[in-house]
Amino acid sequence: MDLIIFGGTVITMGGAGIIRDGAVVVEGDTIIDVGRSDEVKRKYPRYEGIDARGKVVMPGLINAHQHAAMSLLRGYADDYPLKEWLENWVWPFERHMTGYDIYVGALLTAVESIMGGTTTVNTMYHYFEDYNEAMAFAEVGLRGVIGHVCFSWRRDQDRRVLEELARRWHGKADGTIRVSVDPHAPYTVDPEYMRELRAITLDLNEKYASESDPIIWHTHLAETEDEAQKIREAFGVPVDKGVVDYVDSLGVLGRDVVAAHCVHLTRRDIEVLSLRNVKVAHNPISNLKLASGVSPIPEMLKSGITVALGTDSPCSNNSADMFEVMK
Repeated sequence: MDLIIFGGTVITMGGAGIIRDGAVVVEGDTIIDVGRSDEVKRKYPRYEGIDARGKVVMPGLINAHQHAAMSLLRGYADDYPLKEWLENWVWPFERHMTGYDIYVGALLTAVESIMGGTTTVNTMYHYFEDYNEAMAFAEVGLRGVIGHVCFSWRRDQDRRVLEELARRWHGKADGTIRVSVDPHAPYTVDPEYMRELRAITLDLNEKYASESDPIIWHTHLAETEDEAQKIREAFGVPVDKGVVDYVDSLGVLGRDVVAAHCVHLTRRDIEVLSLRNVKVAHNPISNLKLASGVSPIPEMLKSGITVALGTDSPCSNNSADMFEVMK
């Protein structure tokens, strides 16, 4: 379909800046022209038109951290801090979820995301072969990075599932679906398994990915003040200079890592994030709802760290609305 979206305020995110009473021309799935409405409409007189007067026309938003299937848990277990929320409420509930449940939950989040102007979502959840988040995103037409969340207690299952996820979905749906390897957190993934997951990522990239479309890492990192203590208690390892510094000592951080939250950081942690070119997904609404704290965003930006925005799950945010996050 050839069409012109005209009359709106066009935010180009490029050299043309903001064009009031602007127009965007689309041929098939490609934007071919952007300019003032009167000029563009003269150039393409026979194209179907969409009147965008009173509206903003802009590139789609990117949600850098989500657990899409958790729309089914929206409003469930409100007003608990992270540890109690996860261990006493969320994880027991998730043990009863089927692949179809995950698929339906992801469908709801995908539709909600598109309606709110989000066109790409980086999501971490449990992957099932029969029904899953990738299937939901592909069906709706939402671009996504689909990850399987990994825990030390189910590493055999994780290995099999990661192979299936990458083989079946990376680069599929006309390239709109990509895959990530997702260690849940440093306190649920032991040091040995963390290193193994890095090796698995390299192997999956060699088999199914390319330099331009890699299989990336997506993890929770330094989310709560007691995270270092939880790591020490779980695995008996020292965490003296910060959680990020500890994970870096395992040799797993790099430019392909998206680290969600990064709330409780030492000065050394910030140095490591910058040195390793780790990308941070900041989730302000979720951080406050779960009483995790306030992330040191100005300090990270001053250190040259790329910081993106995420909603986190609909259960820890109650919305997939990126405009609410931006507020």
